[in-house]
Amino acid sequence: MATLPIGTGVDGAAFDPSSGDAFALNADGTLTVIHQDGPDKYHVVENVQTAQGARNMGLDPTTHRLFVVAAKLAPAPANSRGPAPIVPGSFMMMVIERAR
Repeated sequence: MATLPIGTGVDGAAFDPSSGDAFALNADGTLTVIHQDGPDKYHVVENVQTAQGARNMGLDPTTHRLFVVAAKLAPAPANSRGPAPIVPGSFMMMVIERAR
């Protein structure tokens, strides 16, 4: 078993078996790309800047593209127990493709 450093607040993960790459989407605004070198051997390839608080990720196994969604959050109301409200019109989807 291997343990590697990734960003904080991981919210999504994916593995692309044809490339041997694993991805961890982190709420700190990073995407950690990890390559599988062998059955129990991995290394961090890079940390890609995404958007602060990015959540949810999808992998297209045919094109090897990642789709990451994010939105800006407004300050949470005082004494609120729920999540901070989303700023209207701030939703975005990032398409991430690794150069080969």
